Amino acid sequence: MRPFSTCIMLFASLAISGQTTVSNQNRTSDSVDAPNKQAIYAVRIARPNIQLTGSRLARVEIWIEPTGTGVGEELVGNAKRITPAGNHEKWIFPISSFPGYPHPIMAVNAFAKAYDRRGREIGRKSLPFNGVSEFNSALYGRAVQ
Repeated sequence: MRPFSTCIMLFASLAISGQTTVSNQNRTSDSVDAPNKQAIYAVRIARPNIQLTGSRLARVEIWIEPTGTGVGEELVGNAKRITPAGNHEKWIFPISSFPGYPHPIMAVNAFAKAYDRRGREIGRKSLPFNGVSEFNSALYGRAVQ
């Protein structure tokens, strides 16, 4: 009976140490992949542009949410990367490229969509404003008439 219980203990010990090794391998793998992660971090107004930060993005589109019932989102244009590609990218889109500039923009908000090099959407970030007045005040720095 003793050899059998010794075999069970040995097997259990090997299984536990094997799980620890796999867990450590996964942890190492995750930390290696983290710097290569594609992400959109933030979008903000930095006059005269809308500025976006992210990592390893292939394309960034700027969209608006027009006012009105049943009106869908509208593509305004593509942002331009102004820093080297990598983990700390900065993209800009000129506010003057919005439809109707310099007059009030009839939209409740704007947001950015980011894509990877295969054309897959990897994320969206909205400006922190909601409503036509608040959105236009943020864009122009004053109440727009």
